[in-house]
Amino acid sequence: MSSFSVRVQNGAFLLRGVAGVVDPSQQELLDEMLSFPVGKHDDLLDAAAFGTAFLLDVGEPRVW
Repeated sequence: MSSFSVRVQNGAFLLRGVAGVVDPSQQELLDEMLSFPVGKHDDLLDAAAFGTAFLLDVGEPRVW
């Protein structure tokens, strides 16, 4: 989870929204992020962390 927090702090993980207001479709994820680690659930946060790690750690495909 610490590597995910670094990506969030560096601005590599962004939520959809306008003028600092999160889109309603991502409000539950924001709530989990703000309540971590004392929240009841962290399912969305786990999925976001794994998805971000996959997208940022996998290199670009190479064509030979």
